[in-house]
Amino acid sequence: MIANRKRPKQADKIQLSLIDLGDVGKFLIHMADPTYLLRMWFKFTFGWDPKDTVIENKNDEEHYLMN
Repeated sequence: MIANRKRPKQADKIQLSLIDLGDVGKFLIHMADPTYLLRMWFKFTFGWDPKDTVIENKNDEEHYLMN
């Protein structure tokens, strides 16, 4: 009587789980990189990414205006 016809098929479940495994892999690589951790701490503390001072980002010029 009740059927879930829009549920993901087995191939869809495998593809979604592989995407999740890729994200977990990127997360673990970032956690092992001390420069990434320092950059994220700096970004959280001061509100701008220190990478922007090395690589110019024309979409984010706010860090040049010190308050």
